[in-house]
Amino acid sequence: MRPGGPAVGPAAEVALAAAPSAASTAPWPVAGEGPALYPGLGACAIPPRYPDAVQLAEIAAERLADGSPPESPEPLYLRRPDARIPGKPKRVTP
Repeated sequence: MRPGGPAVGPAAEVALAAAPSAASTAPWPVAGEGPALYPGLGACAIPPRYPDAVQLAEIAAERLADGSPPESPEPLYLRRPDARIPGKPKRVTP
């Protein structure tokens, strides 16, 4: 279970926010490239590093076989859009 929503930020800030409590000495699990790019942050790499369509289909098939209702696909954007609504025009003086 994820404690919060996905976020983007500098590696050091992510490590501080996601680090286990002082009582726990186990490394925290991280998927993707993070553990390989930042080995000193104390993360534990969890597989698959690069999931492919077959692995995703297997996960979906397991959920369907377990009787879990299918979820609707929903895009997840981790950066702000480049496009913006135009503001007031700038005043031009002759």
